[in-house]
This record gives sequence, C-alpha cells and structure tokens, in this order.
Amino acid sequence: MRATSTVRAEALRYAVAEREIFADISFDVPSRTSLAVTGPSGTGKTTLLMCLAGILPVAGGRVWINGQELTSLPPRARSALRLRSVGLVYQFGELLPELTPLENVTLPALLGSAPRRASYERGKTLLHDLGVGELADAASATLSGGERQRVAVARALITQPSVILADEPTGSLDSASGQVVSDLLFDLPRRYGCALIVVTHNDRVAARADQQLALDGGRLTAMAAGSS
Repeated sequence: MRATSTVRAEALRYAVAEREIFADISFDVPSRTSLAVTGPSGTGKTTLLMCLAGILPVAGGRVWINGQELTSLPPRARSALRLRSVGLVYQFGELLPELTPLENVTLPALLGSAPRRASYERGKTLLHDLGVGELADAASATLSGGERQRVAVARALITQPSVILADEPTGSLDSASGQVVSDLLFDLPRRYGCALIVVTHNDRVAARADQQLALDGGRLTAMAAGSS
C-alpha cells in the first residue's frame, strides 16, 4: 500500500442474498485529495459509502483507513476506527432535532470520550469557520437546508478525521445553497488535510473532484477529471 493513501479500497464486493450489487471495486484516495462517484439511482453508490465506513460488511475485498484494515476488524473496533477517523455527511444533514447545532456537532467527540470543554470550543470554532457560528444555540429544526448541511459538515470534522464521506450532500438543496455547500466540501481537503469521497447525481459537483468514477452495472469506470 502506498504511504500517501488515506483511503484504499481493494476488490470490494457487496451482495444482498443472491443479488450482487457491485464487485471488483478498487481505488486509492490520498490525503488532501477528493474523489467523486457518480451513477444512476439504485446502482449502489450509498451502499459503497457505507462499506467504506464499515457500517455495512463487505462480501469480499478490503478497505484501509490510514493504513489500518477496517474490514478485518471486529464490530466494536470497526466502530471505534470509524468514530475516530471517518466523518459522515448525509443528504439531509440528519441532525438530532432535540439538540442545538452545537450539541449536534460535539456529539461524536463526546461519544469518543473527548474532553467536554475542548469539544465545545472546537465545535464553536468549526461552526464559525463554516459560516454558521451565530446558529450554535438555535433550534436545529429552524435551520434551512444549507445551514443544516454546514452544521453536518462541522459535525463530520469534530474528531479531526482523516476522511470525509459525503452522500448526495447537495441533493436536497436549491442551486444557490448547493453551490455554497459544494464550495465548502471541496475546500475541506486543502483546509483540513483530509481525503474527501462524495457520491452524487450532480455532474457539476462531481466535476470538481480530483478523481471521478462512475458506478453502473456493479462496476466502476474512470472518468477524466473535470468532465461533466
């Protein structure tokens, strides 16, 4: 394995019962770079992301995060590695409505036993840096779609992960909000030194990634960077 690879997938295979969703999925994503995976609905893009995060068990193949093989770990150790090294951004933000934005952001750090005061200070800093600092104590249910996604990105960054996995992060947003969130996401590798993997239907979003792959028929094919 190359030392520069923050995320490496090798010959991944996922199946449900007798149905193969994808097979022979391999790629490397170094730190400070981005990968976009596109493809029609139902081809397994989100499933691939969940396999990379260790949430779904693969039927074959291996995933490494920072040189540690995620797929060989028992469930508890896999969860610990995910909490420590992987940040997740979902399509609709998936904030807990009973918590404030700041509480949502700090939750992963607190679950990982990080000091409470330091977690809250980092959470405030991230919200400020991502342009929603004034919403730290707002009711999460009152946030707009774009605001929710910014808070979700801050939550993904709170543990200082080495990789961010984003599932259709602009899919529920209008064009203007989607552009803002897209700008924010693709600046993360440079700004925070992480790797970024985005699955998206939006060719314009995908075109911003350093690598582009298309998932269709259970196989990945390479696309030229910047194509749309």
